[in-house]
Amino acid sequence: MEQIPTPIISSKVVEQKPFESKKFNLKSDKNNIFEIIISKSTQHIILEAKNLKIIESNIYYSKNELEILKKNKYFLMFDNIDDIYDEIITLMIKNNPNIIENSNKLLISIPLSITKIKEIILEINEKEKSDKEKIKELYEMINYLKLLYSNEIKELDNKVQNQNNIIQEQNNKMQEQNNKINNINNIIQEQNNKIQELNNKINELNNKIKNQNNQINKLNKFLFPKEFNDSIIINKNLSNILFFQKMINPNNIYFTTKLLFRKSENGDSFDEFHRLCDNKGKTLVLIEGKEGFIIGGYTTKNWNKSNQGYKDDESFLFL
Repeated sequence: MEQIPTPIISSKVVEQKPFESKKFNLKSDKNNIFEIIISKSTQHIILEAKNLKIIESNIYYSKNELEILKKNKYFLMFDNIDDIYDEIITLMIKNNPNIIENSNKLLISIPLSITKIKEIILEINEKEKSDKEKIKELYEMINYLKLLYSNEIKELDNKVQNQNNIIQEQNNKMQEQNNKINNINNIIQEQNNKIQELNNKINELNNKIKNQNNQINKLNKFLFPKEFNDSIIINKNLSNILFFQKMINPNNIYFTTKLLFRKSENGDSFDEFHRLCDNKGKTLVLIEGKEGFIIGGYTTKNWNKSNQGYKDDESFLFL
């Protein structure tokens, strides 16, 4: 069985080496890449760690790691900082250490081939950041992003500028189009004004024409009475109209007539004649012969089928 060496006690003064540090990039059990920095000063061994995958990372730091190392059995055989530091560096290089992320600290596990000591655990606690450090880290993050994406940002700026130029061109074209549209609208407005003026004149003319038509209608009514509009026989000539108007309406009182029966439309049945003409009040019966002569009669009494005669002082017959 391999024995653990006892510490070497020496009274000689060991010359301290100057400040040193060594960096290692290791993957954790959660697949995060950490930069491990092991530094040595005259009084301390300092362990630092920073996540390389994210920008705003937690920093793990331990100032007094030497005190922890001294508690480990493996380091009892070393009596000064320089030897312990050199041994840690050697183990980190040769033994493929593992990083375990444990809450707010990192554990660096270095496997050993010693029987009683299978591994060395180096513990690095998360460092609480001050406001000044947070601001510094924020600036570093911004600068890092600028550096990382400088080409992309420049390209994006160029694209934005090109788009702005295109938009400006489009705006200029739209402004030109708007100006043209405004000019067209002004022309249309002028035309509309002229059209409105013409419409007003047309309305005036229409009113004049309407007045003229009213006067013409009055004159036509006087010259061509409309009392017998439904009668084809009477309206063949003005003399017929004037004759029957004088016979029926000697006092020139306005009246109208309505067609009740026409042989060419209703046939020559007496029953049909009585159905359409009985009890209608005043009636005028006209018959036109083949040679064009007109016969008929006028009565103020009602027609009916009885054989009884009636006296009518206003009735008349004509040939």
